[in-house]
Amino acid sequence: MKEKTFQMLSLILLFIVGLSAASQAVKKPLSNKDGAPAKKETSPDC
Repeated sequence: MKEKTFQMLSLILLFIVGLSAASQAVKKPLSNKDGAPAKKETSPDC
């Protein structure tokens, strides 16, 4: 039972990571088109 629950948790984590990566991939092109949002994100790092 523990192995099955661990597999389910790992699948859920992978699913969440995939969704977050997809959402970021969709947001990046939009922010790059605007220009300002992309610069705001990089300015704190510089």
